[in-house]
Formats: sequence, C-alpha cells, structure tokens
Amino acid sequence: LEQAGPEERAGLLRQMGSFGPDASPAIKLLSESLTSDNPEVRAAACWAFSQMGAKAVPAAPALGKLLQNEDATTRLAAALALRDLGPPAAAVLPALIEALSDDTPTTRFVAAAALAHMGSAALPAIPALIERLQVPNEEVRILRNVAQALGMIGPAAASAIPALQNVRKQIGVREEADQAVLRIQGKHVRT
Repeated sequence: LEQAGPEERAGLLRQMGSFGPDASPAIKLLSESLTSDNPEVRAAACWAFSQMGAKAVPAAPALGKLLQNEDATTRLAAALALRDLGPPAAAVLPALIEALSDDTPTTRFVAAAALAHMGSAALPAIPALIERLQVPNEEVRILRNVAQALGMIGPAAASAIPALQNVRKQIGVREEADQAVLRIQGKHVRT
C-alpha cells in the first residue's frame, strides 16, 4: 500500500472499507491515511471509517481534526464518517459544532446530521443549533437537519422551541420543526 500512488491507494482504502466493521484490524493504516497530502486518499480513508461504524471510534479525534482541513471534500468526508459513528462522535463535539458554520453548505448539512445521530450526546450543541436556525437564507436541507438534531436531543433542548416555531414558517421545514418540538415536549412523533 505504501508503494501505491495516490489513486491506487485511495482505491485500496475504499476496498478495505467495503469490509465494514471487519476492516477494524486496518485502523492504524487507515488513520495514517487521514494525514495524507492527497485529498482523495484522505476522503477514501474517511469513507472506510464511515463503513466501520462503532469500530471506527478510535479514529474520531483524527476525523475531528479533518473538519478543519482546508480542502472542502476532506471536511465533508470527515463529517460523513463522524455522522456514521453516532453518539461516540461526541468526543469531537466542538469540531462538529464549528462545522455547522463551514463555508460549504454540504458540510454544514452533514455536520447537523451527525449531531442528530448523536441524540442527547449533542446537548452542548444546542446554542449553535439555535443560532444556525436563525441564519438568514440558510438552505432548507440544513434547517431540516438542524431541527432534527434539536428534536433528537429531546427535552433538554426546550430553549430551541421559539426558534423552531419561527423556522417552521419556511417552506419545506415545517414537518421537521413540528416533529422536533413534539420530541422536545416528550410527545409521540409519527414516523
């Protein structure tokens, strides 16, 4: 693998990832690939970690650092991998919160989804999530994920209800905002 060029190395990393959790013996090699100079190699390593689920937890700190990488594709790939970790991604919660303000909308979208997958572990993100709901002209898909994240946090996100009630006026956000409010209020949500 070390002898492979960047394109071949990225392909091999993706093949490793296709083994899902069974690729966990390759964590060290995959983690080293996260520091590659080549964005395709970094993205492939992130993808491999995203396929490993909970077995990728040891890589969370390195994935969190990649959320600050100058390359947008790398930041997105890292956010996707952290999203797939679920609650264990709480180890890098500050980096995910910062990613809510990323210049790239798709990274903001996935960062909000990662926070939603964390459930109540995302509790410290409540102020940043509320702030994101109030950003003028934010994309609807991002607002939906932010609303879902607040709803998945549950009753502890009660301070977000006014912002959710306000954002529900936007076309395409009403259902997610309403469901979030119901979850925060501890009520049953139809799925």
